[in-house]
Amino acid sequence: MDTSKKYRQLIKFIEELPNVQYKKTFIFTTRRITSEIRMKKDYEIILKLLENKGFTIINDFNVKGFNTISILKCIVEMNSSDGNHLP
Repeated sequence: MDTSKKYRQLIKFIEELPNVQYKKTFIFTTRRITSEIRMKKDYEIILKLLENKGFTIINDFNVKGFNTISILKCIVEMNSSDGNHLP
C-alpha cells in the first residue's frame, strides 16, 4: 500500500464517509510515476472502500500526475514551459 501522506489522508477521508445506498460516484485520480502493478493495487483498495460504503462506481479516470518529490522534479521542470517564455 502506498504510504504517502496524501494517500493516507484519502483513505482516512473515505473511511469517514457515511454509509450510503447505491450512491453513484465517478472517481478521478492522479498518480505519481510508479509501477502499473502497485498503482492497480492501491487503486483497488480505494474502489473496495467506496463500494463497502455503498457507493456504485459508474466510471473512473486515472492519469499520471506531476512529480513533485524526486530528482525527476528537476528534470521535468527544466523541460516544461508555462507558455510565457520563448525557448
